[in-house]
Amino acid sequence: MRNKRIPAHALRVFAGALAVLLAATVSPSDAAVYSYDFGASCSTMTLSSRTITCNDGTTIALHSSLMPGCRQFSLSPEPGGYTLECATPNATGLWWRSDENGRGTWVSHQGDTIFAVDFGYDALGAPRWRTLIGAGAGDGSFAGNVYTTGGPSFSAATFDAHTVGTYPAGQGFIAVDDADHLRVDFAEGNVRSLVRQQFGPLPSCAFASIADQATSTNYTDLWWTPTEAGWGINLAHQGDTIFAAWFTYDQDGTPLWLVATTIKSGAATYTGDLYRAIGPAGATMQAAAVGTATLTFADGNNATFEYTAQLAGMSTATIGVKPITREIFAAPGTTCH
Repeated sequence: MRNKRIPAHALRVFAGALAVLLAATVSPSDAAVYSYDFGASCSTMTLSSRTITCNDGTTIALHSSLMPGCRQFSLSPEPGGYTLECATPNATGLWWRSDENGRGTWVSHQGDTIFAVDFGYDALGAPRWRTLIGAGAGDGSFAGNVYTTGGPSFSAATFDAHTVGTYPAGQGFIAVDDADHLRVDFAEGNVRSLVRQQFGPLPSCAFASIADQATSTNYTDLWWTPTEAGWGINLAHQGDTIFAAWFTYDQDGTPLWLVATTIKSGAATYTGDLYRAIGPAGATMQAAAVGTATLTFADGNNATFEYTAQLAGMSTATIGVKPITREIFAAPGTTCH
């Protein structure tokens, strides 16, 4: 039996006179081409996990550097060959239900883990958020604990991560039915069906093939300040618009979220008004402008988040400048194009 390990991001395989193209679904800039002659006795192929097997017993093992976050691959017939694809959709992005205007769910999908933030409301209509860290079960579902969180107000002079507290709210799950449909339960006792929220050209997100995303020009991801664990900002980047959802804390330390639709205003700068919503979600949801937000990107990994915000009861506006970076919790993360 002949074996060949393939460290490339794309490969071309020749089976006798039949050319079989195996092109991994990654950025062309990350791709390479590998040629290997299986010989005339190889006429058909099967795929199991990361191993391609010819009918004559020849095998190719896909190296771990090839889409390392992908649990399962598939071979799709193409004219004159096959395309190698990740059969596990990457769910990174912003999700919603059209009848729940003002509510959304952010999903960061890295490797076999999902970190999700659900932006909803409490019984009085105040914006509240919950998080879920789900571990993959191998069937497209991710289950884990749901938490509520309290911490220092966004208006505090300094953010002390040691004062952040998390409180279990129960068990939840996210089921990735396909690339465009999710089912979620954030320990609420009911399952909600969600679709991707689109306000511009949707990027294609895949398990990253490189650890350093400095050259990335699509900023869809979960961003944070590593020294201030407990708050973050989710960026959904579509075309020249970035929708930013900032999960932070109100004056009394309870969870608060603010959102901004920022428009490209410079080579790597996006600016827009900052809003606080009042629930419940749906036709009666209201949103009031409370400030401004500006995102300036030094590269694909580093940015500055500048904001002004003045909520009801605050005598003056809070002005802040935060350095932010992509949060990678399962290397090498996710890349969107």
